[in-house]
Amino acid sequence: ALEYSKTLPALKEEEQEYAFYVQSDLLLEEDSSLFVNWIDRNRNRYGFRAYDRGNESFTNISRNQLTKMVLNQVGLRTPRGYANKEFIENLAGNFIVVNNEDNTVSGGLPNYWGYNGDSVIDIHPVELEELTDNGITYDVKGWFNTPITDMYSRITTYPHFFNLIEDAGLFDDVYYTFPFLTEGELYTIFVPSEEAIAELDTEALSQEELQQIVKYHFIRGARIWTDGSCPEGYYETLRVDESSTEFTTKYSSLYIETSPDLIRILDKDGAVYTEIPEQEGTSNVMIATDLDDNSTSRYDYIITSVIHEIDKVLIKP
Repeated sequence: ALEYSKTLPALKEEEQEYAFYVQSDLLLEEDSSLFVNWIDRNRNRYGFRAYDRGNESFTNISRNQLTKMVLNQVGLRTPRGYANKEFIENLAGNFIVVNNEDNTVSGGLPNYWGYNGDSVIDIHPVELEELTDNGITYDVKGWFNTPITDMYSRITTYPHFFNLIEDAGLFDDVYYTFPFLTEGELYTIFVPSEEAIAELDTEALSQEELQQIVKYHFIRGARIWTDGSCPEGYYETLRVDESSTEFTTKYSSLYIETSPDLIRILDKDGAVYTEIPEQEGTSNVMIATDLDDNSTSRYDYIITSVIHEIDKVLIKP
Protein backbone atom coordinates (compact mmCIF):
# COMPACT_ATOMS: atom_id res chain seq x y z
CA ALA A 1 0.00 0.00 0.00
CA LEU A 2 2.89 2.39 0.77
CA GLU A 3 4.48 1.67 -2.59
CA TYR A 4 1.18 1.94 -4.46
CA SER A 5 0.26 5.24 -2.78
CA LYS A 6 3.78 6.63 -3.34
CA THR A 7 4.09 7.67 0.30
CA LEU A 8 7.43 5.96 0.97
CA PRO A 9 9.59 9.02 0.10
CA ALA A 10 7.73 11.11 2.69
CA LEU A 11 8.18 8.47 5.38
CA LYS A 12 11.92 8.28 4.69
CA GLU A 13 12.53 11.97 5.40
CA GLU A 14 15.61 12.31 7.60
CA GLU A 15 15.74 14.30 10.85
CA GLN A 16 11.98 13.96 11.30
CA GLU A 17 10.13 12.84 14.43
CA TYR A 18 7.18 11.03 12.91
CA ALA A 19 4.54 9.12 14.85
CA PHE A 20 3.34 6.37 12.48
CA TYR A 21 0.17 4.50 13.47
CA VAL A 22 0.06 1.26 11.47
CA GLN A 23 -2.38 -1.64 11.22
CA SER A 24 -1.00 -5.15 10.88
CA ASP A 25 -1.70 -7.28 7.80
CA LEU A 26 -3.71 -9.68 9.95
CA LEU A 27 -5.97 -6.93 11.25
CA LEU A 28 -6.51 -5.47 7.77
CA GLU A 29 -7.79 -8.87 6.70
CA GLU A 30 -10.01 -9.20 9.77
CA ASP A 31 -11.70 -5.81 9.45
CA SER A 32 -11.77 -6.04 5.61
CA SER A 33 -10.57 -2.44 5.24
CA LEU A 34 -7.80 -3.16 2.74
CA PHE A 35 -7.38 -5.96 0.18
CA VAL A 36 -4.82 -6.29 -2.58
CA ASN A 37 -6.66 -6.63 -5.88
CA TRP A 38 -4.29 -8.32 -8.34
CA ILE A 39 -4.58 -7.29 -11.98
CA ASP A 40 -1.48 -9.01 -13.38
CA ARG A 41 0.87 -10.81 -10.99
CA ASN A 42 3.54 -11.34 -13.65
CA ARG A 43 3.76 -7.60 -14.27
CA ASN A 44 3.24 -6.73 -10.60
CA ARG A 45 0.10 -4.75 -11.40
CA TYR A 46 -2.41 -4.41 -8.59
CA GLY A 47 -4.88 -2.10 -6.92
CA PHE A 48 -6.78 -1.99 -3.63
CA ARG A 49 -10.32 -2.44 -2.47
CA ALA A 50 -12.20 -2.61 0.82
CA TYR A 51 -15.45 -4.01 2.11
CA ASP A 52 -17.72 -1.01 2.62
CA ARG A 53 -19.69 -1.96 5.73
CA GLY A 54 -22.11 0.92 5.35
CA ASN A 55 -23.19 -0.17 1.86
CA GLU A 56 -22.49 -3.87 2.45
CA SER A 57 -20.46 -4.19 -0.75
CA PHE A 58 -16.87 -4.11 -1.97
CA THR A 59 -15.48 -0.81 -3.23
CA ASN A 60 -12.30 0.10 -5.08
CA ILE A 61 -9.89 2.48 -3.35
CA SER A 62 -8.17 4.94 -5.67
CA ARG A 63 -4.49 5.74 -5.39
CA ASN A 64 -5.33 9.29 -4.29
CA GLN A 65 -7.66 8.12 -1.53
CA LEU A 66 -5.22 5.49 -0.30
CA THR A 67 -2.49 8.12 -0.14
CA LYS A 68 -4.62 10.32 2.10
CA MET A 69 -5.65 7.38 4.26
CA VAL A 70 -1.99 6.54 4.87
CA LEU A 71 -0.90 10.15 5.45
CA ASN A 72 -3.68 10.59 8.02
CA GLN A 73 -1.90 7.93 10.11
CA VAL A 74 1.45 9.77 10.20
CA GLY A 75 1.91 12.53 12.79
CA LEU A 76 4.54 15.19 12.24
CA ARG A 77 5.86 14.67 15.76
CA THR A 78 5.70 12.09 18.51
CA PRO A 79 3.50 12.60 21.60
CA ARG A 80 5.07 14.51 24.50
CA GLY A 81 2.76 13.26 27.24
CA TYR A 82 2.46 16.54 29.11
CA ALA A 83 -1.17 17.45 28.25
CA ASN A 84 -4.43 15.59 28.74
CA LYS A 85 -4.92 15.73 24.98
CA GLU A 86 -2.37 16.49 22.29
CA PHE A 87 -3.26 17.64 18.78
CA ILE A 88 -0.57 16.47 16.38
CA GLU A 89 -0.74 17.58 12.76
CA ASN A 90 -0.35 14.74 10.28
CA LEU A 91 1.03 14.55 6.75
CA ALA A 92 -2.47 14.87 5.26
CA GLY A 93 -3.14 18.26 6.89
CA ASN A 94 -5.42 16.86 9.58
CA PHE A 95 -4.78 16.16 13.26
CA ILE A 96 -4.21 13.10 15.38
CA VAL A 97 -5.70 13.48 18.85
CA VAL A 98 -3.63 11.70 21.49
CA ASN A 99 -5.49 11.21 24.77
CA ASN A 100 -2.79 10.75 27.39
CA GLU A 101 -5.33 10.08 30.14
CA ASP A 102 -6.70 6.85 28.70
CA ASN A 103 -3.95 6.07 26.15
CA THR A 104 -6.16 6.31 23.07
CA VAL A 105 -5.71 7.99 19.70
CA SER A 106 -8.18 9.18 17.07
CA GLY A 107 -8.47 11.49 14.10
CA GLY A 108 -10.80 13.88 15.91
CA LEU A 109 -13.91 11.73 15.53
CA PRO A 110 -14.75 8.31 17.03
CA ASN A 111 -12.96 5.38 15.40
CA TYR A 112 -14.98 2.67 13.64
CA TRP A 113 -14.30 -0.99 12.97
CA GLY A 114 -13.51 -1.55 9.30
CA TYR A 115 -14.10 0.66 6.29
CA ASN A 116 -17.16 2.91 6.70
CA GLY A 117 -18.30 0.83 9.67
CA ASP A 118 -20.72 1.75 12.44
CA SER A 119 -19.20 -0.09 15.42
CA VAL A 120 -17.28 2.41 17.56
CA ILE A 121 -13.90 1.21 18.84
CA ASP A 122 -11.15 2.66 21.00
CA ILE A 123 -7.66 2.60 19.54
CA HIS A 124 -4.90 1.99 22.07
CA PRO A 125 -1.53 2.40 20.34
CA VAL A 126 1.25 -0.09 21.16
CA GLU A 127 4.78 1.13 20.49
CA LEU A 128 6.80 -1.27 18.36
CA GLU A 129 10.18 -2.28 19.75
CA GLU A 130 12.09 -1.99 16.47
CA LEU A 131 14.34 1.07 16.43
CA THR A 132 13.80 3.79 13.84
CA ASP A 133 15.89 6.81 12.93
CA ASN A 134 13.09 9.32 12.31
CA GLY A 135 10.28 8.67 14.78
CA ILE A 136 8.21 6.00 16.48
CA THR A 137 5.90 3.37 14.96
CA TYR A 138 2.78 2.24 16.79
CA ASP A 139 0.58 -0.77 16.18
CA VAL A 140 -3.10 0.25 16.06
CA LYS A 141 -6.41 -1.43 15.29
CA GLY A 142 -8.11 0.99 12.91
CA TRP A 143 -7.99 3.91 10.49
CA PHE A 144 -8.43 7.41 11.89
CA ASN A 145 -11.72 9.19 11.21
CA THR A 146 -11.37 12.95 10.65
CA PRO A 147 -14.06 15.70 10.85
CA ILE A 148 -15.62 16.99 7.62
CA THR A 149 -17.79 19.81 9.05
CA ASP A 150 -17.26 23.10 7.19
CA MET A 151 -17.22 26.67 8.53
CA TYR A 152 -20.92 27.43 7.92
CA SER A 153 -22.17 24.15 9.37
CA ARG A 154 -20.01 24.51 12.47
CA ILE A 155 -20.63 28.22 13.17
CA THR A 156 -24.41 27.78 12.95
CA THR A 157 -24.25 25.34 15.87
CA TYR A 158 -23.58 28.47 17.97
CA PRO A 159 -26.83 30.33 17.10
CA HIS A 160 -26.24 33.38 19.32
CA PHE A 161 -22.79 34.01 17.87
CA PHE A 162 -24.11 33.37 14.37
CA ASN A 163 -26.91 35.89 14.98
CA LEU A 164 -24.27 38.41 16.04
CA ILE A 165 -22.41 37.82 12.78
CA GLU A 166 -25.67 38.31 10.85
CA ASP A 167 -26.47 41.54 12.72
CA ALA A 168 -23.01 42.78 11.82
CA GLY A 169 -23.74 42.18 8.13
CA LEU A 170 -20.92 39.66 7.84
CA PHE A 171 -22.93 36.73 6.48
CA ASP A 172 -23.96 36.21 2.85
CA ASP A 173 -27.36 34.51 2.99
CA VAL A 174 -27.35 33.88 -0.77
CA TYR A 175 -24.16 31.80 -0.94
CA TYR A 176 -24.13 30.84 2.77
CA THR A 177 -20.61 32.16 3.25
CA PHE A 178 -18.75 34.61 5.48
CA PRO A 179 -17.24 37.22 3.11
CA PHE A 180 -14.72 38.46 5.70
CA LEU A 181 -13.12 34.97 5.82
CA THR A 182 -10.89 33.40 3.17
CA GLU A 183 -11.60 29.85 2.03
CA GLY A 184 -8.87 27.50 3.23
CA GLU A 185 -7.21 30.08 5.52
CA LEU A 186 -6.18 28.96 9.01
CA TYR A 187 -8.23 30.41 11.88
CA THR A 188 -8.63 30.13 15.62
CA ILE A 189 -12.12 31.28 16.61
CA PHE A 190 -13.20 32.30 20.10
CA VAL A 191 -16.98 31.93 20.40
CA PRO A 192 -18.60 33.78 23.34
CA SER A 193 -21.23 31.93 25.34
CA GLU A 194 -24.93 32.73 25.08
CA GLU A 195 -24.78 34.46 28.47
CA ALA A 196 -21.81 36.62 27.45
CA ILE A 197 -23.51 37.76 24.24
CA ALA A 198 -26.72 38.49 26.15
CA GLU A 199 -24.78 41.03 28.25
CA LEU A 200 -23.68 42.89 25.12
CA ASP A 201 -25.92 45.90 24.39
CA THR A 202 -26.10 45.42 20.63
CA GLU A 203 -28.85 48.04 20.27
CA ALA A 204 -26.38 50.75 21.30
CA LEU A 205 -23.78 49.68 18.74
CA SER A 206 -23.54 50.59 15.08
CA GLN A 207 -23.11 47.86 12.48
CA GLU A 208 -19.47 48.90 12.00
CA GLU A 209 -18.85 48.55 15.74
CA LEU A 210 -20.48 45.11 15.70
CA GLN A 211 -18.23 44.11 12.82
CA GLN A 212 -15.16 45.14 14.79
CA ILE A 213 -16.32 43.10 17.77
CA VAL A 214 -17.04 39.99 15.67
CA LYS A 215 -13.69 40.20 13.83
CA TYR A 216 -11.83 40.50 17.14
CA HIS A 217 -12.82 36.87 17.83
CA PHE A 218 -11.03 35.51 14.74
CA ILE A 219 -7.28 34.90 14.78
CA ARG A 220 -5.88 34.47 11.30
CA GLY A 221 -3.01 32.19 10.30
CA ALA A 222 -2.88 29.90 13.35
CA ARG A 223 -4.68 26.94 14.89
CA ILE A 224 -4.15 27.25 18.63
CA TRP A 225 -4.85 24.11 20.68
CA THR A 226 -5.09 23.60 24.44
CA ASP A 227 -2.02 21.33 24.52
CA GLY A 228 0.53 24.14 24.76
CA SER A 229 2.07 23.29 21.38
CA CYS A 230 1.70 26.85 20.04
CA PRO A 231 4.01 29.55 21.42
CA GLU A 232 2.48 32.24 23.59
CA GLY A 233 2.52 35.80 22.34
CA TYR A 234 0.60 38.28 20.22
CA TYR A 235 -1.68 36.86 17.52
CA GLU A 236 -3.23 39.03 14.83
CA THR A 237 -7.03 39.12 14.60
CA LEU A 238 -9.26 40.23 11.72
CA ARG A 239 -10.21 43.45 13.52
CA VAL A 240 -8.93 46.56 11.73
CA ASP A 241 -6.92 48.53 14.27
CA GLU A 242 -7.33 52.26 14.92
CA SER A 243 -3.66 52.75 14.07
CA SER A 244 -4.43 51.97 10.41
CA THR A 245 -4.03 54.69 7.81
CA GLU A 246 -5.37 55.17 4.30
CA PHE A 247 -2.11 53.66 3.04
CA THR A 248 -1.55 50.86 5.57
CA THR A 249 -4.05 48.51 7.17
CA LYS A 250 -3.10 47.19 10.57
CA TYR A 251 -4.96 44.58 12.60
CA SER A 252 -5.53 44.39 16.34
CA SER A 253 -3.76 41.62 18.23
CA LEU A 254 -4.60 39.43 21.19
CA TYR A 255 -2.00 38.21 23.65
CA ILE A 256 -2.47 34.46 24.04
CA GLU A 257 -0.82 32.58 26.89
CA THR A 258 -0.55 28.85 26.18
CA SER A 259 0.16 25.94 28.52
CA PRO A 260 -0.80 22.26 28.75
CA ASP A 261 -4.61 21.99 29.03
CA LEU A 262 -5.18 25.74 29.26
CA ILE A 263 -5.32 28.84 27.04
CA ARG A 264 -5.44 32.31 28.59
CA ILE A 265 -6.33 35.55 26.82
CA LEU A 266 -4.67 38.50 28.54
CA ASP A 267 -5.86 42.11 28.63
CA LYS A 268 -3.75 45.19 27.84
CA ASP A 269 -2.36 45.20 31.39
CA GLY A 270 -1.27 41.56 31.25
CA ALA A 271 -4.07 40.31 33.51
CA VAL A 272 -6.17 37.27 32.61
CA TYR A 273 -9.25 38.43 30.67
CA THR A 274 -10.63 34.93 30.11
CA GLU A 275 -9.29 31.40 30.05
CA ILE A 276 -10.09 28.23 28.15
CA PRO A 277 -9.54 24.86 29.81
CA GLU A 278 -9.31 21.69 27.77
CA GLN A 279 -12.85 20.34 27.80
CA GLU A 280 -14.57 17.94 25.46
CA GLY A 281 -17.18 19.67 23.30
CA THR A 282 -16.31 23.26 24.18
CA SER A 283 -12.63 23.51 23.23
CA ASN A 284 -10.60 22.26 20.25
CA VAL A 285 -13.68 21.96 17.99
CA MET A 286 -12.41 21.33 14.44
CA ILE A 287 -13.53 22.90 11.16
CA ALA A 288 -12.64 21.25 7.85
CA THR A 289 -12.27 22.54 4.29
CA ASP A 290 -13.08 20.43 1.22
CA LEU A 291 -10.19 20.55 -1.25
CA ASP A 292 -12.06 18.85 -4.11
CA ASP A 293 -15.60 19.97 -4.96
CA ASN A 294 -15.84 17.30 -7.66
CA SER A 295 -15.32 14.42 -5.24
CA THR A 296 -17.53 13.03 -2.49
CA SER A 297 -14.67 11.37 -0.59
CA ARG A 298 -14.32 12.33 3.07
CA TYR A 299 -10.56 12.10 2.59
CA ASP A 300 -10.58 15.33 0.56
CA TYR A 301 -11.04 17.39 3.75
CA ILE A 302 -8.33 19.00 5.86
CA ILE A 303 -8.62 20.76 9.22
CA THR A 304 -8.19 24.51 8.73
CA SER A 305 -9.76 26.05 11.84
CA VAL A 306 -10.45 25.41 15.51
CA ILE A 307 -13.13 26.83 17.83
CA HIS A 308 -12.94 27.48 21.56
CA GLU A 309 -15.90 28.67 23.61
CA ILE A 310 -15.23 31.56 26.01
CA ASP A 311 -17.26 33.14 28.80
CA LYS A 312 -16.70 36.78 27.76
CA VAL A 313 -17.09 38.89 24.65
CA LEU A 314 -13.76 40.20 23.42
CA ILE A 315 -13.85 44.00 23.15
CA LYS A 316 -10.75 46.08 22.50
CA PRO A 317 -10.45 49.03 24.91
